[in-house]
Amino acid sequence: MNLVSMAMNFITPAILTRIASALGVDSKLAQMAISAALPAILAAIAGKSTKPEGLSQLTGMLGKQDPGMLSNLAGMIGGADQSKLVNNGSTMLGNLLGNQSLGALTGVLGKFAGIGEAPTKGLLGIIAPVALGTLAQQQKANNLDGAGLAKLLEGQKDNIAKALPAGFADMLKGTGILDGFNMPVAKPAATATPTRPVTTDVPAAKSPVHHASAPSKSLPNWLPWGGLLVALLAGWYLLGPGSGRRVAVPPSSITYNGVNVATQVNTLYDGLKTTLGNVKDQNTAQAALPRLQDTANQLDGLGKLAAGMPAGTRADFASLIASYLPQIEALIKTALNTAGVGGVAKPVLDLILTRMAALAKT
Repeated sequence: MNLVSMAMNFITPAILTRIASALGVDSKLAQMAISAALPAILAAIAGKSTKPEGLSQLTGMLGKQDPGMLSNLAGMIGGADQSKLVNNGSTMLGNLLGNQSLGALTGVLGKFAGIGEAPTKGLLGIIAPVALGTLAQQQKANNLDGAGLAKLLEGQKDNIAKALPAGFADMLKGTGILDGFNMPVAKPAATATPTRPVTTDVPAAKSPVHHASAPSKSLPNWLPWGGLLVALLAGWYLLGPGSGRRVAVPPSSITYNGVNVATQVNTLYDGLKTTLGNVKDQNTAQAALPRLQDTANQLDGLGKLAAGMPAGTRADFASLIASYLPQIEALIKTALNTAGVGGVAKPVLDLILTRMAALAKT
């Protein structure tokens, strides 16, 4: 049994779309936030259960869960009952964590996912009943008393720790959210069997484009053909058709501490692309500033995460960042060429570019 997976199963693609629409955020950013929030809430619950008073409070809270809430979740989101769902969830989470820790979780999650404070509060209010409702179902199904509930949560620590994004777990340190949880020590990831490096010949042209070549890396045998095509196109774009070199294909899957970092980078890029696509003038640039700053903060977090990676993983990560850099440079150049945008957003856009360039050389 995996409690995190069981809870995530209730967040179907249709419900994810409804959550994103109701909160006014991009669905990929909403998915990123949920994937971090749910295990964080479960980690906090598991930590509370290690103390008698916390376990007693949790047992009483689970006894009050509406047994039909999870099956009616889709109908509550975006409808008249949404505010009730969010308020109840926020109240339960505040009582469980304390308002100070809840505020810290809200701030950290908003920065990690790149969404504002109000959407983050709403999302936590929705996800808290999902976490508690899933746990209540298991308690009832297995007829668990307080001791049995504590044992169940203790046995789920590894699953919860693996589900917490590494960068997000680091950001939670010092907030009190993980107090009592005692994060399990991560086991070294198994080393994949080396495979032949995948390269593609790029024809020479009269005027070569001078871009730095990313280091050649191996691609795992299971890489889907669709992902391979994306990687090939990214390599072609990075060096340009006139480089006359053999182009190393940037990796499309980078796992560190059980987390696919490449997915986080892709989500960050998609979010930045959406944000800059909505920047049309000075007013929209001003409105985009919080999300752009969040992007800069996420890049800073990725830099700290990369510092702990093994050399090979770190090189893969740098290669992936390098493949995105020309696209981001183009997006930012277009935004800055829009009247009224430079005076508002240039400092944070320059910061994003600086951090991207540094990560590409990690």
